[in-house]
Parts: sequence; structure tokens; C-alpha cells
Amino acid sequence: MLVGFQYLSFLSDKYWHSKGIGGFGVLDYLVKAENMLFREAVEVITGATTPTAPARYEAEPPKTLILPEAVGVPISLYDYLCIKRGIDSEVVQGAVRFASLRGTQNDFRGDCSGSDKRYGFNMAACTLFERLYLYESAIDLMSHASVSRLNTQNH
Repeated sequence: MLVGFQYLSFLSDKYWHSKGIGGFGVLDYLVKAENMLFREAVEVITGATTPTAPARYEAEPPKTLILPEAVGVPISLYDYLCIKRGIDSEVVQGAVRFASLRGTQNDFRGDCSGSDKRYGFNMAACTLFERLYLYESAIDLMSHASVSRLNTQNH
């Protein structure tokens, strides 16, 4: 194998004619014609060893999700959704894994401590539907599900 800039003698107008490989210089030649990794090709050209990536850190242990207080008074999520907002208790189920905070007096936005962003909000349909329903917020979806449950109970 040739070292460093000796590769230039094989190139004519950034094209290695005998192999039918075009490119943008020595680096491209080393990657395409010599099948080198980019890092290896840079090391050959510069004669220096490139720094390695830092070792991966250990994942932090999972945090406990801490839900906010409403107006300084602790309120359970169930009480808020079912009693205050009127959401059917059958609709309110499952594990809470993520919660967001939003300001009412300003543009404040944040996540509750311990929120796991790997989980989003969704509700699986009990039966197949011919329509797709889109909602502006999770509370709108839960409200619609509650009304739908009332409608099916009354018929």
C-alpha cells in the first residue's frame, strides 16, 4: 500500500480512469478505491491518529415521576381527570410515565421530574373504526372517549 500523497499520481482530474472511480481527491480515493473507513483515510493522509470517541456513560437509574401540585394543593391525577374534568373512570387507566408542565400566565414549558420521553400518549381503540380521529390534546381524546362510552351505554 502506498502512503500519504503518493496516491495523487494515480489520479487525473479527480478520476481514476483504470478503475472507473471518480471523486474529489485523495480522501475520496482512499474511501472508494481502497475501501478505507473515513477515519482511516484521514490518518493515512495526515499521518496522525484521530481521537477516539469517549466511552459510553452508564445510564442513570430510572427516576420517580413527580406530578405537579395544582395551586399549591396536592391533587391526584385521577381526582383531577374524573372529578374535576368529568372523564369516565374507565377511560383513565394505565401507568403515568410522562407529564408536561405549561404556564398559564407566560410561555413556560417544561417536563415533570422523572418523565420518560420514550412514552407518548395514546389510547388503543376497542373496535375497528372506519374513521381516524385526531385531537388537539390528550384531554380532548379522553373527553371524546367518555362521551362515546355514555352514548353506547344509553343505547
